[in-house]
Amino acid sequence: RFPMKDLQITGVKLSDKSFVDFMNEWGEDVENIFPHFDEEDIFLGDVSMLHMNDKNIGVFITQNKGEELHVIVDYVIPEYRDIGIGESLFEKKIEE
Repeated sequence: RFPMKDLQITGVKLSDKSFVDFMNEWGEDVENIFPHFDEEDIFLGDVSMLHMNDKNIGVFITQNKGEELHVIVDYVIPEYRDIGIGESLFEKKIEE
């Protein structure tokens, strides 16, 4: 399991510079992995930026639907994949 103490999570708005800049750089890859993702559909969602070592490394977008939490996007840039960030983040969100 990934040590969550090494990961910072910041809630942002769709208009925040960190999100806009991240999507300008990684949006094509996000859309390749999540082909049904449409920024216009997530106005009611919660957007979190993932940071490590002062670098934006991912985005986690969820939407509450009643008692269910739907994950819209759980994207991490390639160099930070497969080290357990997603699993740890899901566990944290389930606890919340």
